[in-house]
Amino acid sequence: MKRNKTSDHRIVLLTKQNTPFRVQSEDDRILQSTKTGDYHNMLDLASVFVGSEQILYVSSINQGFFVVHSDMTITELNCLGDALKIIRHTEFKSKRLEIKFIDGGEGNVWIVTKCNRLFNYGSDKIFKQKGKLLNDSNVGQFTEASCEFLWDEDDFFEETPIKREITHFSCGRYHTCLAVNRRWAYGCGYSSFFQTGTKSATDTEQFAQSYFHVDGKCQKEMKHTIKELYCGRYFTLILSDNSEVWVTGSNENNQIFASKSYEYYHKLDVFQNVLRAYACKLGYHSMVITGGQQIEKPGPFAVVANGWNDNGQLGTKHKNESEMFSYVDLPQPLTQHSPDVVNLEIYPIFTRTFFRYKSHIYETEKNKGQLELELPFKFSFLDDVKIAGGSEFSLIVATEKHSKMIQYFFRQLENSYRNRHVSDIEIVVTNTAY
Repeated sequence: MKRNKTSDHRIVLLTKQNTPFRVQSEDDRILQSTKTGDYHNMLDLASVFVGSEQILYVSSINQGFFVVHSDMTITELNCLGDALKIIRHTEFKSKRLEIKFIDGGEGNVWIVTKCNRLFNYGSDKIFKQKGKLLNDSNVGQFTEASCEFLWDEDDFFEETPIKREITHFSCGRYHTCLAVNRRWAYGCGYSSFFQTGTKSATDTEQFAQSYFHVDGKCQKEMKHTIKELYCGRYFTLILSDNSEVWVTGSNENNQIFASKSYEYYHKLDVFQNVLRAYACKLGYHSMVITGGQQIEKPGPFAVVANGWNDNGQLGTKHKNESEMFSYVDLPQPLTQHSPDVVNLEIYPIFTRTFFRYKSHIYETEKNKGQLELELPFKFSFLDDVKIAGGSEFSLIVATEKHSKMIQYFFRQLENSYRNRHVSDIEIVVTNTAY
């Protein structure tokens, strides 16, 4: 990366408007945007991005993004309305709480700390997806939620109680799922499509235990340990440590690679030796990367997708709705069944999917497969890259491995629902405490 002489923090906004905008910083300085190449609005935001230079996590909700720095400060990019607001959260740093997971859905975001405390941020309580809060929820503040599910009453009668910790965490649109000790799964929130795996279509406020279909029986504990867990819009996907894919929830558009819906976790027979699996948390599609030879197609070392494809988010030029899978048209020089596909990083969002291969980023485009995304900065194959997105915006964060310089690329998606133009930025600083 080429170092920015004025700052190590830069955020780029790409809009459909050619007119520059003014930005008011914390100290009342006016920051002027500039035109660089095809990007009409490039802005140095060094004075408003806080925290250490290392980015740990980037997560998105439907109206913005949350960037977690290594010193536990959080930078929120709030896209609600016609302005992009940059909000600083310092309460986790001040309380010396280390963040282990962060994820969000429709209007609210969850945080899990390393000491297994849960916090929720947001004002939307529809479908009970905010969980059972310990205190009243205040808009603009993180509120702690109950962790009663971590304590089993049988433990009190054990000489050495089992230590329980949250090992996986993911949010869908209106539901949230997690794993405890890589063995048990729990779900909270919207459950009309059985996406929480609790065998109930009733929404649950407190995290309830999910079930697995193992050897013809329904049981609470998974046969193998959980390697990955991802929530989709109306489904949840688990990858086990023995490379099996388990799903629960709606099969609409074959988004779970199955011909029917499941009310609790079932193992998919279509795949074996799966290396990685992905679910689009706000959308209706999922993807897997296979390893060794399958019983039948798709074969070894394949990138396979299925689900909703109205915007070409599967990365396929053609889609056969009757199939349980579709091969992704991979960017050059990758080819299906090549061992190099294991180096592909996949980021499915609502209307498209991003792919990172070495020092390049590609995105799906309707009827065109994948096209390389031109960024206003460069990064190497060693650098850390995180990509998040919602229904209207995407955010790409790249951190240079040696200098820790951070580059941000924020963009409105062309096929967003409202076709809004983010032409103003408002700087908002909050120092909340719970």
